Amino acid sequence: MAPSLLVPAIMETLIADVRFGLRLLLQKPGITLVAVLTLALGVGANTAIFSVVNGVLLRPLPYAEPQNLVMVWQDHRRIEGPSTEWASFENFSDWREQAEVFDGVFAFGNYAATLRMPDPEQIQGASVSHDAFSILGVTPLLGRDFRPEEDSPKAELVVLLSHSLWQRRFGGDRGVLGERVTLGETPATVVGVLPPDTLFPLISDPEIFVPLRIDPASSCGRGCVTLRVVARLKSGVALERARGDMEAVARRLESEYPEDNRGVGVNLVPLHEQLVGRIRPALLALLGAVSFVLLIACANVASLMLARAVEREREVATRVAMGATRARLLRQLLTESLLLAVAGASLGIVIALWGVDVLLALVPDGFPRLDEVSVDRRVLGFTLAVAAASALLFGLVPALRGSKPDLNRSLKDGARGSTAFGAHRFRSALVVTEVALALALLVGASLLVASFRTLTRVDPGFDPRNLLTAGLDLSSSAYEDPSRRIALLDLIQERASALPGAEAAGAIFALPMGGADADAGFLIEGKTPPEPRGAWVAWYRPATPSYFSTMGMRLSRGRFLRDSDDAEASPVVLVNDLAARSYWPNEDPLLSRVRIAGAWRQVVGVVEDTRHFGLDRSDRPAMYLPYPQLPLRSMNLVVRTASAPESFAEPLRRAVSEIDPQMALGNVRPLEEVISDTVETPRITSVLFGVFALSALALAAIGLYGVLSYSVGSRVREIGIRMALGARQGDVLRSTVGQGVLLLGLGSTVGLGVAFFLSRLLASMLFGVSPTDPWLFLAAFAVLAVVAMLACYLPARRAAQVDPIVVLR
Repeated sequence: MAPSLLVPAIMETLIADVRFGLRLLLQKPGITLVAVLTLALGVGANTAIFSVVNGVLLRPLPYAEPQNLVMVWQDHRRIEGPSTEWASFENFSDWREQAEVFDGVFAFGNYAATLRMPDPEQIQGASVSHDAFSILGVTPLLGRDFRPEEDSPKAELVVLLSHSLWQRRFGGDRGVLGERVTLGETPATVVGVLPPDTLFPLISDPEIFVPLRIDPASSCGRGCVTLRVVARLKSGVALERARGDMEAVARRLESEYPEDNRGVGVNLVPLHEQLVGRIRPALLALLGAVSFVLLIACANVASLMLARAVEREREVATRVAMGATRARLLRQLLTESLLLAVAGASLGIVIALWGVDVLLALVPDGFPRLDEVSVDRRVLGFTLAVAAASALLFGLVPALRGSKPDLNRSLKDGARGSTAFGAHRFRSALVVTEVALALALLVGASLLVASFRTLTRVDPGFDPRNLLTAGLDLSSSAYEDPSRRIALLDLIQERASALPGAEAAGAIFALPMGGADADAGFLIEGKTPPEPRGAWVAWYRPATPSYFSTMGMRLSRGRFLRDSDDAEASPVVLVNDLAARSYWPNEDPLLSRVRIAGAWRQVVGVVEDTRHFGLDRSDRPAMYLPYPQLPLRSMNLVVRTASAPESFAEPLRRAVSEIDPQMALGNVRPLEEVISDTVETPRITSVLFGVFALSALALAAIGLYGVLSYSVGSRVREIGIRMALGARQGDVLRSTVGQGVLLLGLGSTVGLGVAFFLSRLLASMLFGVSPTDPWLFLAAFAVLAVVAMLACYLPARRAAQVDPIVVLR
């Protein structure tokens, strides 16, 4: 046959197969609907989770050649510090000059200012090197980028606006370029607007950018780490080579500046890894869990298809006898499977669109790259691939078995025994697989739920209930004199605590769970500091005396800070329990003085540790200094209330505005909400894993029920004869339930092995829970056993109620 005639012939055959398949599927609308819904749930859940995985993990960062971007950190592991420490301005400048493996290096720091136009509003953003956006490969939507001379502290201040701030405060006016705005008390000129959804590393939703403007002459020195650094590798330079080159630079700086750089190395981390590395395990675990659900769904549909193949055995045998080839039959049966898969995938995409919206609503602010999560072409391709794989998974074996009937048996009336028995064994094997996967997911969900429950019960070292927090910007020139800042903060605390329903107020530099803190080297009087650093290290937290009682912190020994610890009093400090244990083992720290923040300070008390960096992280050695003795320009206010703290937000804003109309509070929110955000990822992971596990359990129970129901239906004649010969209802009940128990036992045995392997993969996500906790394994099995026994009992009860007289008739 000519090729031009062959294609139409194939198309005609395919169209005929599709029409015939649709007609057969519509003849059994109940079974078809169940199969389509089962597949739609499996495909839809997989597509929704893959959409998040694609947007967060797989999609390249929205920069030019993002694979060449790396974070550059000071590495303090040699001096028992973190491997990803911020950098000093001096070290950043030397890296920029001496590194030969980079095309560009830029630094940035957090920036906050009160935008006055005219209503004051605290704006969060970043101060960046002039070449930050050119190195990232981001071009302003309007206007221009920063210029090199604008990095000078003597240059006039210019700003770049985020797209969201441009829309929100400037109404999207394209004439905003050149407009004068006031940040704090400094006039600035708008020179550009960034594109929508611009991603900036490690700063959550920055709205404004200003040049870095650091004066080397007034820098706080190499020991003062205030910057984060990003670099672009030269084309063709491997990461390992760059690490070696930067380590050589670090050793040179160590020899040149031993006092500050002793033991300080350089650590390069790919930017993509830096942004999403912490959430990768959770997303991959969810993708694996939802894949298990899809496999169970496919097993259920395969079971349905196999049952239909047995019912159609006579029809297929007749077609074979009339000359149909096995290839022709196989193609027809696989076409029916493909039709089911296409219908399931189409409905699954609708479910996925809804599921993505639900997932995005559940995810907290600050979750990286959420703006890039969508059902795009790659996701649709994934859905089609899943649909095709599903069609093969649930359709191939039934098609292979159905396309090769035994003509002698099949064409005899009622002769289906051997084929039905073989199909029943395969369906039983599918149920064993479903039970195994369901048990593995139940164990994984039990571990994650128990871990999250343990995490939320951790004592943070303070009472977070009914606490309202707010950021304070004290940088106005009206408070340039430290005494005026101290008086202002005292007045704000007084007014806040006097609000109706307020109980107390205090302030601290860095809030617990707020994601910020500052560390510094310190000396202990009479002790030789450790090498190679030449000093001990602790986090320092300037606080007002009322902060500790407001937070409900507990004193281990000594005393808290007092109002008398003012600027004129002898310098004092509080240390936490960890600092006391680490630096004064078997000693009393209250007998010591430490030099920190430029003064020798008497240790007057020891407070219990707090979970400052997250409920899942222990505190670090910390010292609390009286605010009057270190009056910083940025503080955080905490107000304890008698009722819901959210209702105090507006009264607090009004009270501060009455004190200074030009002052605005930033990030006003309950502390419990701040803490909740820190555990949002484990919460979402445990909830979704639990939903998938329950879905798998339901599907496995349906599969077990279906196999036993089919078995009872095919054995009604046998059961009736047995009962006529003297078998009791209890005997029939035990026989049928025993068949289900056997499947449950086989599936559970396999499932426990799968669960043990899965628990090892989840180990890094668990807190306070052993990945092989026998009680959690037992609890998961108990839940599975109860549901499985219910699924077994219903068809067994029906078998026991068979009337032998009706059967023998």
